[in-house]
Amino acid sequence: MHKRLILTLCLAATAAIFPASCAHETRVPEQNAGAQEGAEISDAENGDTEAREIDEAKLREFREKENKLLADARYADALDLCLENEMPDEANYIAECVMETQELEDYVRTRLAGDEDSGALRHVENDEVRYALARRLVRDNRPARAREFFPAELLPVFDEYAAAIRDGYNFDLSDEERAKQFWNAAMIVRENGDALFANFSSPDEIARREFVTDDEQARVESRDIRESVITTRRRAATLAQYAASLLPNNDERTARILVCAGMWLKARDAVFADTFYKLLAIRCPKTKNGQRCIELRWFPPETEWTREQVWDGVPEEENPAGDNADTTDPATTNPATATDPTATNEESPEESDAAE
Repeated sequence: MHKRLILTLCLAATAAIFPASCAHETRVPEQNAGAQEGAEISDAENGDTEAREIDEAKLREFREKENKLLADARYADALDLCLENEMPDEANYIAECVMETQELEDYVRTRLAGDEDSGALRHVENDEVRYALARRLVRDNRPARAREFFPAELLPVFDEYAAAIRDGYNFDLSDEERAKQFWNAAMIVRENGDALFANFSSPDEIARREFVTDDEQARVESRDIRESVITTRRRAATLAQYAASLLPNNDERTARILVCAGMWLKARDAVFADTFYKLLAIRCPKTKNGQRCIELRWFPPETEWTREQVWDGVPEEENPAGDNADTTDPATTNPATATDPTATNEESPEESDAAE
C-alpha cells in the first residue's frame, strides 16, 4: 500500500515538472531541416520554370496572332492586340512605323475614346499611342490637329512653337519681327525637337518575323527613323534660313544665324551644311563671322553663343557661332566642297519631312 502511494506521488510530481505536451514534443534534426529547405527551393524553381513555360506559350500565341493580323493588313486590330497584351514596344512599332497617320488618328478617335476604365497600365500605354499620333501630326504639318493629343506637360513648348510659326508667316508683321519668330521657332526645334517630332520606335522590329508583306515593308521603309535626328536638325536649320532670308545682307545678325544653322548640321549632314556656308559667303562676306568662315573655308570648330546672343549680338564678337551647335566634328575644312556651288535647299519645314 505504502509503495503504491509513494509510486503515485512520484508520478504526479513528474507530470507537474514535465507537462504532457513536452513529453510528446519532437525536435527535427538539423539535417532534416536542411533537406526540407532544399525541397522548398526545388519547388520554387519548379514553379518558376512552369511560369516561364506559361509565359513563353503566351508569347508564342501572341506572336502568332500579331503576325496573322499584320499579314492580313489589319493594323488597327494588331495595335489593339498589342495594347491588350501589354506589349508597348510592338504597339509603338505599329503606331509609328506601320500605320498611316490618318489610320492612327481614326484609331485613337474611335477605339481609344472613353478609355478611363481600361486600367492604369493600359491607360498609360493608350496615352503613349496618343502622343505618337501628336508627333506624327506635327511631322505631317498638321499642328492644329496635334495639340489635343500632346501630354499636358509638353503643351507649353508646343504652344510656343505653334505661335512662333504662325507669327513667322504673319505678313502683317515687319520683316524683322517675322525673322525673330522664325528664329525662335528654329531654336525651339533645336532644343525640343525630339519631344515635338521624333519617332521613338524602331523599324528593326520587322526583322524578328519570318514573313512580312510587301505593304508592311513599304510602310516601314517610308518612315525609316534612322534619319530622324538629321530631319529634326534640317527642320531647325530651314527655319533659321527663313529668318535669315528676311534680314539684310552683310548684317552680323544674318551672319550669326547662318553660322548657327551650319554648325547644327556640319557633323551629320555636311552637304546641307554647305548650303549655309555658301549663303554666308555670298550674303555676308563683309561681316566678321562671314570673313572668318571664308578664311576657314568652313564653319568654326567651337561655339559660344546663346539664343539671345545670336539675335541681340555678342560683346566684341570674339567667338563666332552659338552653344547650340553640333561640336562633335572638329574639322575646320569643308567636306562638301565637291557639291554643286549653285545647289540650295529651298524646301519648307512643312514639306521637309514628307520629302525625307
